[in-house]
Amino acid sequence: MSSRRRLVLGYVLGVLLAIASVATTGVRAQDLTFVRIGTGSTGGTYFPIGGLIASAISNPPGSRACAEGGSCGVPGVIAVTQSTQGSVENVRAVAAGELDMALSQADVAFHAHFGNGVFAGDKRLPNLRAVANLYPEEVHIVVRSDSGIQSVTGLKGKRVSLGEKASGTLVVARLVLAAYGLNERNLKAVYE
Repeated sequence: MSSRRRLVLGYVLGVLLAIASVATTGVRAQDLTFVRIGTGSTGGTYFPIGGLIASAISNPPGSRACAEGGSCGVPGVIAVTQSTQGSVENVRAVAAGELDMALSQADVAFHAHFGNGVFAGDKRLPNLRAVANLYPEEVHIVVRSDSGIQSVTGLKGKRVSLGEKASGTLVVARLVLAAYGLNERNLKAVYE
């Protein structure tokens, strides 16, 4: 057997022994790891997705085995979701150590990483890392059919929901408004 094969075999056996050791000895209370995941408002998309991620990575001591329909996550990990205002708040909270991970729009994370856009004037956050791209986000502008509004410029002077104050939705809304020569002062802006 070649030395490379023995090295690989030794590595695989070492990993299997480590797994068997954890499986047979169990996880002690002091081995618990809590993971805080920042999401968004409870009525938004990020909150239930964060809950699914928390469920997938959690495997608290004493839970049923994965093969028996129980937790299939990381032994000793208990992940919890935290409702937030969204992407901007999430990125800042991760950088401050208030959250362990969070959901964020890619453009918001990009601006935080490079210290521009909504993060202009803030300290760059070069240590941010993406774990996964979950889904594309699209912008929808919806008005009543009898409003007479035919374009974004028609929103001037109207009551418009722009998302929560520290959300990625607000970041995108500002970009769309700016593209049409508008800003929040031109509207009856609502932040919800």
